[in-house]
Amino acid sequence: LKIDEWQTELEKAAERKSFAKAMLLFIKAIGNPDPVALEKTPEQLQQNMANLEQFLFREMHSLLGYSGGHQDICLKMPVICGAGTLDGDNLFCHMMEAVSASWNAPLVRMEGCHNLAEDRPGIFAEWII
Repeated sequence: LKIDEWQTELEKAAERKSFAKAMLLFIKAIGNPDPVALEKTPEQLQQNMANLEQFLFREMHSLLGYSGGHQDICLKMPVICGAGTLDGDNLFCHMMEAVSASWNAPLVRMEGCHNLAEDRPGIFAEWII
């Protein structure tokens, strides 16, 4: 699935207010969760679920709208793009590769999945430092 096809399918799900379809499309693009991620508390899970609809139907549209056609961006500071070693060859990785190439920024594959800051905060903190 290409980014533009995925965006079209996500927009169709949003129009139909199909949260389940949008979530499945998101998981297909982003990949599976990190198998060694820190366990979340019930409160964290509830907050994440409360934010998912906003994220899938509003924020993703903005993010995807921004992601294309901005080759004229002139970075004012060093940028490193990241993806997880467990993310495999999913759409998220392809997006990160495209951004990395567009910005002429290195792409680093870190141990874990796409949500490293939340899933493996110790590894993420070491990488940042």
